[in-house]
Amino acid sequence: MVPIKLNEIREEYLRFFEKRDHLKLESFSLVPKNDESILIINSGMVPFKNYFDGTKKPPHGRLTTCQKCVRTIDIDNVGKTSRHASFFEMLGNFSFGDYFKKEAIEWAWEFVTETLKISKDKLWVSVYEEDKETVKIWKTLTDVHEKKIVFLGKKDNFWEIGTGPCGPCSEIYFDRGFQFGCKKQNCKPGCNCDRFIEFWNLVFTQFEKNKFGEYIKLNKPNIDTGMGLERIACIIQGKNSIFDINETKKILLEISNITKINYEKSEENDISLRIITDHIKSCVFLVSDSILPSNEGRGYVLRRLIRRAEKNGIMLGLNESFLYKIVNCVIQEYSFTYPELLEKKEYIKEIIKDEEEKFFKTLEIGIEILKNNIERVKNVNEETISAEIIFNLYDTYGFPFDLACEILEENGIKTDKTKFDSLMENQKNCARSAKNKKLKSFEDKKNLNLKEKTLFVGYDNFECDSQILSIYKNSENVKEAKENDKLSIILNKTVFYAESGGQVSDCGYLFSPNIKIKVLNVIKQNEIFILETEIEKGKIKVGDKLKCQININKRKEISKNHTCVHLLQSSLIKIFGNQIQQKGSYVSDEKFHFDFSYSKPINQEELEKIEKEINNKILENLDVYTIETDKELAKNMDAISIFDKKYKEKVRVVKIDDYSTEFCGGTHVKKTGEIGICKIISQRSVSNGVRRIEGISGLSVLNLLLVKEGVISEISEIFKIKDKKNIIKKIQNISEELKENKKEIKLLKTNLLEKLFLELSTKFEYINKIKTFFLQINKKYDTELLRNLCDLLTKNSDKVFVILSAKTDKNINIILLAISKNMIDVGISLEKISEDIIKITKGSGGGKSDFFQINYGDATKIQESFEIVKKILEKI
Repeated sequence: MVPIKLNEIREEYLRFFEKRDHLKLESFSLVPKNDESILIINSGMVPFKNYFDGTKKPPHGRLTTCQKCVRTIDIDNVGKTSRHASFFEMLGNFSFGDYFKKEAIEWAWEFVTETLKISKDKLWVSVYEEDKETVKIWKTLTDVHEKKIVFLGKKDNFWEIGTGPCGPCSEIYFDRGFQFGCKKQNCKPGCNCDRFIEFWNLVFTQFEKNKFGEYIKLNKPNIDTGMGLERIACIIQGKNSIFDINETKKILLEISNITKINYEKSEENDISLRIITDHIKSCVFLVSDSILPSNEGRGYVLRRLIRRAEKNGIMLGLNESFLYKIVNCVIQEYSFTYPELLEKKEYIKEIIKDEEEKFFKTLEIGIEILKNNIERVKNVNEETISAEIIFNLYDTYGFPFDLACEILEENGIKTDKTKFDSLMENQKNCARSAKNKKLKSFEDKKNLNLKEKTLFVGYDNFECDSQILSIYKNSENVKEAKENDKLSIILNKTVFYAESGGQVSDCGYLFSPNIKIKVLNVIKQNEIFILETEIEKGKIKVGDKLKCQININKRKEISKNHTCVHLLQSSLIKIFGNQIQQKGSYVSDEKFHFDFSYSKPINQEELEKIEKEINNKILENLDVYTIETDKELAKNMDAISIFDKKYKEKVRVVKIDDYSTEFCGGTHVKKTGEIGICKIISQRSVSNGVRRIEGISGLSVLNLLLVKEGVISEISEIFKIKDKKNIIKKIQNISEELKENKKEIKLLKTNLLEKLFLELSTKFEYINKIKTFFLQINKKYDTELLRNLCDLLTKNSDKVFVILSAKTDKNINIILLAISKNMIDVGISLEKISEDIIKITKGSGGGKSDFFQINYGDATKIQESFEIVKKILEKI
């Protein structure tokens, strides 16, 4: 039986190569592991780069996978052509020094013609024009027609990226038929028309290209093949577009149902429907792999996809968030192969919906502003909108440049991309300038010898001998300094850790028999440690020799907290899985916090589980040690690193036994038992999809317990509680009593208000047909009750004015002004009246159009205030 559905083709392919001694691996995460050269996995071979270049040994000589991929290089063509997509799956079989061309070609032909049963009459192959070996294999070991072997040049059939492994390739094509092509009689693979679909590429990496451009034959050549799952499904299902294959069409029709736009009725609408269909698939898989929307890196790829899909939704007439509604449909089609999608369904919907809601209003405002500017430009017969306008849209509203360009293009308008890029670069430079404010004075000094480096020996020492290289006072390079001077000092050697990696700097002293200098902070510029200091005793000059000594107690507490951060990250990964990714951290001697990707609040039970996990590892008294090694070797140790951080070739790895392995330049304890105890004190959201856990350790936990114990003792004493275990019960009882008392007070206030209203509701006079209350209340009431009285007097009545003076229960003299709503229409301005009263009573106040409160100081002016109101009303 021929496999037809995506799941069937995928499983049949993997099973085929498993039978031929290939180890089947699950699809890797879209987030590349230990690979800084690429943001997102975009081909089947990317996870195996270390196997191909020989830096890492594969688990087996033969591997097969179906790799999920996201590629946005052709994003402008998505929806407009039948074959472009940002999300796709790549079927692949790989050999690392095992089999080569013969097996790769034979198996490929067998799978296509016998398993998939694609007609041989429809199949063509291309080979590199100089690769005679491959041509011979195709001719002798398969029954492909000789006339259907096409020779193409290096551009089409030779795979290489710079230096490194490379080689010729051979591609298998499907002939859709004469009617789909350019109608030329000699049309064949290599033609730019749509007649021939390339669906399987067999790459023979048999050379190593060196820096001189020479191709050196490899002793053990490799095989890297890639077949697009969606493309082969198109062929088998007899569809003309990847958007018409069964599984994708179901998603498209769901979008059609949501938008109430029928497919294949309007090409313009069809393009939007196809874009949304493709992009929502990419978004679901990106979020599933813990990528969150942001303005940089892979987070921006996700944000851009969501925004493009959202923009097309608006073009189809939607005016609310809708992408999250399609998530269930996507997961239904893909959860058989990717069951993690089901587990993360609500998480995925939450992230996408949140990003939609944030951007929807922004997009709507941005489009409106853009349309106004387009209209303005067209009215004066111009064809260009200034880059400043487009940049301001991005800077103020987060409106993406590429979306703005799409809208401009649709309207035949251009903008200056070079100028836009220049404005972006200026913005980045300003951001860098602000970030490096502390270093700015040093960067601008020509007399700072940047070749001078400070040797840091503070990992294993608390003090050392050193010598002054440079002194800066008020950003000026000086040769000497005296007592009480505040300086920046650069030494040849130091034990003072400089602020970096989220860890605060050390503090302490520099001294000699006649000199004492307090070190307040330390920052680092490249390899130069800059000590911010104050001379407490003596004079210094460049070249002086001093002893460095850090505050040991502070360093020990910092080290405890930093090790806790590593334990926390590992415990989070253990409990919540690999969706946890570090987004930031802070470590001081008093506390620590750790920011990580996670969309939901962590409940108390989960917090306790995390805290218990950390403290168990502390009690196990695990060894903490460091390894200085090559970056690649550290990655092979599966050390956790931060993707966007650029590491040097030599890196420092901190290991906590076999529990935690991280790239880290900070200070740590030698054994986890030195920490004593760790306590989580809070958790909260810091941004979309990012949470922060704050904690303390060591003596800080003891201090916290002492404070809490003091509070408990004080409460026990106040409420005469003998057994502290009964505190909660006692407080619950008091809380219930307070609730009952509040109910009684509320009832009493209601009765009092009714009584006052009945008493005062008749005490008015008419001035120009305006019912006017001049009320002076001698008893003390709370302000809220007096406000409610004014509301009752003005409610459901026409033309009412109330001026009321009283002293509140808090001994504050107040005047309240209130009017019925229709009084505003006749020109009464409480703001203007209050200004006059404030002036004579030396008071202050505030309010709104129908109510004002004035707190006054001169009580002798009450009658005069009443007269002001009376005169104003008489003039109406």
